[in-house]
Amino acid sequence: MTRHGRLALFAMGAAGLAALLVWSFQGLPAMGDASAYGDLLTYLSVAERRAQNAVSGVNFDIRATNTLFEELILVAATTGVTVLLRRLADEYEQPVEHGRASGPPRLP
Repeated sequence: MTRHGRLALFAMGAAGLAALLVWSFQGLPAMGDASAYGDLLTYLSVAERRAQNAVSGVNFDIRATNTLFEELILVAATTGVTVLLRRLADEYEQPVEHGRASGPPRLP
């Protein structure tokens, strides 16, 4: 593909992305407008959870399950990498002989 073709392909993709970005910003509420989620979270944190601070109630109570599952995913990923990359009892490293390449041959 020529340089002109790559630039034209990039321009089409960038124009499409810019159009999607402008379209997504059209439905946003005006700055300073409160949404119903703020009132709902204030009610839940004070009435149901007996939290005195709505922000702390959301962080430590409502989002606690989300945080717990994020940590579970992190532990599972770490365990999986450790199991896959561990050295087995019958594995050993062969020393590289001098004068031989240690990898695939290089192309000119």
